[in-house]
Amino acid sequence: MLLTFLCALIVAALVLFWFFGRRPYKNKNISQKEIATYIQLLLDRGFDGGVLVIEVPKTHYFVQFSKYIIRPGVVGLRLSFPRAPWSEELFAGMRRLVEEKGYFYRLENVEKGNVSGFLVVDLKTAVDKATELTQLILARIFTLDSLQTVDITCWNISHLDEKIGF
Repeated sequence: MLLTFLCALIVAALVLFWFFGRRPYKNKNISQKEIATYIQLLLDRGFDGGVLVIEVPKTHYFVQFSKYIIRPGVVGLRLSFPRAPWSEELFAGMRRLVEEKGYFYRLENVEKGNVSGFLVVDLKTAVDKATELTQLILARIFTLDSLQTVDITCWNISHLDEKIGF
């Protein structure tokens, strides 16, 4: 009986370590000047569907990028901005900003929780344009001071120094 209990306890501990060990790590208090490094990290080392989320601390505001791999050598980054209750007032401004800067975008309708759609910008492999657009969103849409830090979380990115999909 005691052996069964100990085995169950060990299995439960291993499952918890596995679950929490694979969760993404949130990088806190990141300078806005470092955003390009993280976007480049997603492009280089992200797997298909890898995600990078740049959050404004103590708000609901965030910018999300995902990596796609169509086939070897055809990779890119997409910025997705949700249409949700927290972003409804910002959505029109976001659309105007993207149009003003000449970025090609599309609107995707979805029904996922409180999210009714996304404004999606395909930035291909242009890390500089992804960085510029992120900084514009932070400054003009979220009205964030350039010295204020952000939190950055990554999912599905290799811990090895390798290029994936190229």
